[in-house]
Amino acid sequence: MLFPGKLMAPTPGKCQSPTVRDVCDIYLREHIKNRAEKGRVEIRRTFDLMLAGIADLDAATVT
Repeated sequence: MLFPGKLMAPTPGKCQSPTVRDVCDIYLREHIKNRAEKGRVEIRRTFDLMLAGIADLDAATVT
């Protein structure tokens, strides 16, 4: 599986999925890169504040 900044081979018999933080980092890196610096900084700040309790959860389990 591809995670931000690294390639990970899945463990046989075990499905690996990204964390909420991984998904948000991908969003920031791939979709927000064309925004002005001020907007990118604000989105990062908002993510850091709002995701504090769920950042390490498996993204596939969050609805």
